[in-house]
Amino acid sequence: MGLITDFSNDYKNTLSGKYVANAKTISSEEIGRGAVIKGRFKEIFKDFPSSYKCSGDYDDDFIRNTLKSHQGDEISGFPSMECFRSLLVPQLAKLKEPTYSTLDFIYMELVELAGELNNKVFSRFPDLLTMVNDITNKKLSDLKTQTE
Repeated sequence: MGLITDFSNDYKNTLSGKYVANAKTISSEEIGRGAVIKGRFKEIFKDFPSSYKCSGDYDDDFIRNTLKSHQGDEISGFPSMECFRSLLVPQLAKLKEPTYSTLDFIYMELVELAGELNNKVFSRFPDLLTMVNDITNKKLSDLKTQTE
């Protein structure tokens, strides 16, 4: 149980940037894994300018026609959910590619980190190392699948 605790603590501490005993030394030019992942999250939508407006792709006539074509039994003065979705879904689709790209990058970083820490903690027990690697990779894969 102590080995699992060591792995868990090292994994958590590496991602948060805390000290990890017997960790691979990082030179002053290298950035810690947690910082790399956090930086990737900060840059996820860097291609979208701060002045981006999702309504910029639509002119008033298009919005008016969409409102008319999706009229229904809604409260007067409020557009229907179908109208809202028809205007919003194309805009949200633009966010998918950078999101999935970031998800894949972070998944690979986490798998690599888990493999390194598993090797460090369980190196004395090769059979256990294989089993723990399989369990860790499956759990990370399951979590990635849930995010999609």
